Amino acid sequence: MRRFARICLRRAAARFVVAALLFMGTHAGACAAEGEMTARAAFDAGVELVRRQRFEESLRYFKAAYAMGDQSARLQFNMGVAYYRLLRFDEAREAFLRAAADTDTRDLSIYNVGLVEYAAGNKREAARRFRFTANEAHSADLRALAAQALIRTTGRDVLRARGSFSALRGDESNVIIPVSSGIDLASMRGDKFWEGRLAWADTFGDSQRWGYHLSGVMIEYDELKAGNISYGELGLDFRGPIAVQLGTSAFLVADEGYQQSTDLRVTATVFNQDAFRFAYEGGYSSIQAIGKGPEQLEGSRCYLGGTLEARSNLISAALGFRRIGNDRELAALSPDQNSVSLNLRTVIGQGVVARLSARYTDSSYKDRRKDELLEFGGELSLRLYKRLYLVLEAARHENRSTVPQLRYETEKLYGGFRVQL
Repeated sequence: MRRFARICLRRAAARFVVAALLFMGTHAGACAAEGEMTARAAFDAGVELVRRQRFEESLRYFKAAYAMGDQSARLQFNMGVAYYRLLRFDEAREAFLRAAADTDTRDLSIYNVGLVEYAAGNKREAARRFRFTANEAHSADLRALAAQALIRTTGRDVLRARGSFSALRGDESNVIIPVSSGIDLASMRGDKFWEGRLAWADTFGDSQRWGYHLSGVMIEYDELKAGNISYGELGLDFRGPIAVQLGTSAFLVADEGYQQSTDLRVTATVFNQDAFRFAYEGGYSSIQAIGKGPEQLEGSRCYLGGTLEARSNLISAALGFRRIGNDRELAALSPDQNSVSLNLRTVIGQGVVARLSARYTDSSYKDRRKDELLEFGGELSLRLYKRLYLVLEAARHENRSTVPQLRYETEKLYGGFRVQL
């Protein structure tokens, strides 16, 4: 069985690296200078020899191109392919790692390092490279291929045992307090706070579809205890073209009661290619009060919307829209809402990721009032060691309301550490 899995993986790898090789060779840019033309001719000759499976000869041409000034990532990548096919794994690994320094060839190069490690018998290191590619690659096809390779290597799904824990210290310019009436009020005071976050997702046994998730957030202020918040959620997942989550959550304010809910979320992916993905979203929540204060919060909440994602080698973006309806015990707490969000993610360098987010929500309380909430945020994460990251974040919230006492602005600056579990 292990031999069969190894044969399947090698066959899939061979097809993929040869296709990638042809792509890299076809897209070699034209150069004007005579020396560059000579280097390109040597490179093209090496590519043609790989097509004919004459790998030793191809390396001579690749090395000649390098000597003539071609130090590009595409040259290193193709040298890695030739070394790999000659079973010269140490040299193949080094060549692919050099090619991974370029964002254009990073994803495929790291995947190929996984192939090298697997062929060399280093299954743990191969699994690490496949897992990284399955989680981080911009190409949907490459992510799927890496996920299959990971399953063959470890027998475990790429989504198994994924989680994180964060501990942050921050300062808020104007602490916003959720009160039992369901309205957020500005305290008009600043304060420092601690924030902890926990997230975890796993599958059941060897299942590729069924799993569970849990998440939690706790914010504790140094002085304004009325602003303390605790939130936790636990749920079951079904993962597929139509993904379903069923969960229960609890939200506490000032270490006292607030609300709990039973939540159903459905996401239907209707289009998913290398550069774009589009999905419809919908959800329903049944809300109950915790404690005696916020009985008026009880009722339900539902939403419909969609998300469009665009991906490239340097940046990924997600644009979302939701139409939200609220039906609480008190009509004054049941606004009709429209929410538009934009999330950007980019890899700046090795182990450095930047995220930006923006959200606009308008809330119409029939003839009572109208609110407009603007939220902006940014995060910079720097990998310090393996699964340990330094995290810096900033956020700004502004609520524009027709009721003067409900208008507020607040800014948060915080930083700390995140551990990938």
